[in-house]
Amino acid sequence: MKKIKFITVGLLIVCSLLFISGCSNSQTSNEYIDLSQIVSAGGGEENKTVDVTVYYQDSNGYIVPVQTSIPWTEGIAKAVIRKMMNTSELQKELVIMGLESLMPPEAAINGMDISDGLAKIDFKTDKLTFDSAKSEQNFVQGVVLALTSFPTVNRVQFMFNGHIINSLPNGTKVESPISALDLNTVSQSTKGEAVCVYYHATSPTNFEYYVPVTVYVENADCFSALEYLIGNTCSSLNSGIPEGTELVGIQTIGDTLCIFLNDSFNKLKDCSAAEEAAAIKSIALTCAAFDDSLRIKLYAGSHEYIPAEGIDTPSFANIY
Repeated sequence: MKKIKFITVGLLIVCSLLFISGCSNSQTSNEYIDLSQIVSAGGGEENKTVDVTVYYQDSNGYIVPVQTSIPWTEGIAKAVIRKMMNTSELQKELVIMGLESLMPPEAAINGMDISDGLAKIDFKTDKLTFDSAKSEQNFVQGVVLALTSFPTVNRVQFMFNGHIINSLPNGTKVESPISALDLNTVSQSTKGEAVCVYYHATSPTNFEYYVPVTVYVENADCFSALEYLIGNTCSSLNSGIPEGTELVGIQTIGDTLCIFLNDSFNKLKDCSAAEEAAAIKSIALTCAAFDDSLRIKLYAGSHEYIPAEGIDTPSFANIY
């Protein structure tokens, strides 16, 4: 199945080559990790950090990608997984965001090895406990997405105390290496081509975030993705786009993507500035999944739509 392209930060630094820490019986992996698409920051080698994508879940069971900074380390892939661990330190951050760890508290790492595109991750337990089959599936998918975001990884093999098992307690298969799957699929039918659309959500702590949802359309292009976003709701999520809005067309002129909507979109002017901004960011994120270099200009009815806070092309959906 086609792998969804997520919004990433552009190439801002020269490639850095870092080793990945190996399993308990080895010191390093057989491959390097190319960090050319991760931003380095900090003044001096000892303070260097990298921006990485980690995965959490919300109270409705959606997986939420979050871009965050972690200290530079040679075992960067293992460090990304540890940033997702259900630790007391992470819990303090998740309380602020109103999100949840994908991992049960007993999920700690023995080691990791990367070779020939396969990441083997070994957890320090024979059994993991989950509240539901959905949370179990989210755990597997979140780990796979985090690791396959590195160019040298395209499959993940789960191990538990050095052993491969057939399935987790709720039936999720982990016997064979797993490739990245479409994120937050909302339709039982996979007929058509997969695209990501972005919906807005607010956690109980009023942390605003955006959820990439995989839907299947006739053509995997920006027009089809926007048309779906505008015309369809999603359980527990909100696009914020006024009811009755229709997509008339899109056109790229130079470095600008012009989006033409009917007059119903002007109802957004009656909403608060925050609601207007959320709707426009949902549109911008959905478009940026196809080309994040384009500026966006909106038209509603016969006039250009100028929002109160302008339109930014976001570098990532959720940054913390």
